[in-house]
Amino acid sequence: MSELKDHYRRFYERGVNAVRSKADYSVYESVGEYYEKLVANAPSYYTRFDMAKKRAAFYKYKGIKNLHDNLIEFEGRFTAGGGKVIYAENAAGALNEIAFILSQHTRKQLLLSSEPILDEIGLEAYLSEKGQDYTMLSLHRLFAPVHPETSENINKGLIKKLQAEKFSGNTVNVLDLYKKQSLNKAYDDAISIMAADSLVADIGGVVFLDQTGELAIQNSFSKIQIVVAGIDRLISSVTELELLNALKSTHRYGDYLPWNQTIVRGPKQEGEIDGPEEMYVIWVDNGRSKIMGYKDQRTILNCIRCGACEALCPVFKFVKSKSGENGHENHDNPLACVALPIERGFDKYAYLSFACTLCGKCQEVCPVRIPLPELILFNRREAVGRGHGFGLNKSQVKTLKKMFLKRKAMESPYNKFVLKASGIKKEFGAQRVFPDFSQKSFHVLWSEASGIYTSQNK
Repeated sequence: MSELKDHYRRFYERGVNAVRSKADYSVYESVGEYYEKLVANAPSYYTRFDMAKKRAAFYKYKGIKNLHDNLIEFEGRFTAGGGKVIYAENAAGALNEIAFILSQHTRKQLLLSSEPILDEIGLEAYLSEKGQDYTMLSLHRLFAPVHPETSENINKGLIKKLQAEKFSGNTVNVLDLYKKQSLNKAYDDAISIMAADSLVADIGGVVFLDQTGELAIQNSFSKIQIVVAGIDRLISSVTELELLNALKSTHRYGDYLPWNQTIVRGPKQEGEIDGPEEMYVIWVDNGRSKIMGYKDQRTILNCIRCGACEALCPVFKFVKSKSGENGHENHDNPLACVALPIERGFDKYAYLSFACTLCGKCQEVCPVRIPLPELILFNRREAVGRGHGFGLNKSQVKTLKKMFLKRKAMESPYNKFVLKASGIKKEFGAQRVFPDFSQKSFHVLWSEASGIYTSQNK
């Protein structure tokens, strides 16, 4: 089985299992309803909402267009403040750089934030494979136990103890107390690996956004800080930051601005109370430069990662990635329909461009006006041109063309036999019942219903 068919099979199985598993429906629908309200309410924060989206799209376009100059400017300003900038061509290169930095320091604790870019490079799976303990500091994943031999039992045991002794079954308070205890211990002489929300070229600044304050605390107390960012996270000027952050916040959190916005321009300077002693920024390409080579599809790099398209997509909100390469498979979402086939090859991921229904919901809710359905169609054209298309082949299209060009052929009761013989039934899928064709065409049925069908028409 080819890699393309194997990936498609797993994608299809995830979709089928999600549909069959009714228990998860309430979660998916709740997330969808939450984002529907945010998107519907977003225009109320702006006097000219469409103009704000156009301007944000231009900011992102400018940042990508001037990427080379912006990278040089950011590196010059960031290194002037004592920071270090590293470039990684792919995920393996980024992991090697992280491993080298960790080998140079003997800290007691390693802290991770839960971000898409860290999942993209497979950081958690890599650290687990190397036997490296780490603590995940994210509310939605809580202090997820990571090390199989120690962390899980200790975490569960402490939670049960606190629950029994102090809170009489109040899980929320238990988790809150446990979280504080864990953080106090974790931040003691720690190394943190974080993801930047954006990076600003003209000030050499690294921007962190969060609603809990954890990233700000993590930045303040960890001694060594490693920041991982895709090259598409770079913007030209700090003056563009407010609009981009506002649009992300209104579409992700429901507030005009995130509760916590932190801009860091390097490690702790003399006279400063807190901050990391050493700070590294690892730029990750990992296929993004390939996307820039596609004149039409490069618009996908304008994404600000608000998550609205994924939450409201009728396909991908039900199909979630499971374990696969490097611990993660595709992180299926509308963005992946465009990006992954280009980044990792149409021979493996072309099916994603054909998984979309082209309903246009993603484009409707996007705060930076990315025309996702149009970009997906460009990808489909590319996939078919390379021989990796899904759907009808040339002989099937030829059969349909003959049928549709002649009225008698369209009205023939033998259509269903012709279509089955052409192989379309196989493309239709074994999981669905092939429709039975009416003995009368729509033209005949409409004429009869309208009372104008005569014997001369027969």
